Amino acid sequence: MANYTVEIGDEEGNSFRISVSAITTFGARFDGSWRTIDKGYIRYNSGVAWKEKSNGDLTVMHLLLIGNDNTWGISLNDFNDIWGANDEGTGIILQPWVLNFTSGRISWALV
Repeated sequence: MANYTVEIGDEEGNSFRISVSAITTFGARFDGSWRTIDKGYIRYNSGVAWKEKSNGDLTVMHLLLIGNDNTWGISLNDFNDIWGANDEGTGIILQPWVLNFTSGRISWALV
């Protein structure tokens, strides 16, 4: 299991950090975990992280962040591939998850 700090940014220039524990080996199905480092940007402070196959690509997995109500609200697209975790990418954050952040398209980077 690997631990990552991920900075998530919106199109308005806001950003916050989360901590993610996940297995990034290819093909492993994993229910990991995540927690916020910077509070007040999103509705949840922690939850489950799990991988989902990227449509049209055999070696890339998205990472979905799940809240305590068992619904996902953040997708870190192309989080890992056959070589492990990627350094950066794009994604989406759903409106019901945001507090002090803009819903919609996001960018993410390992820090």
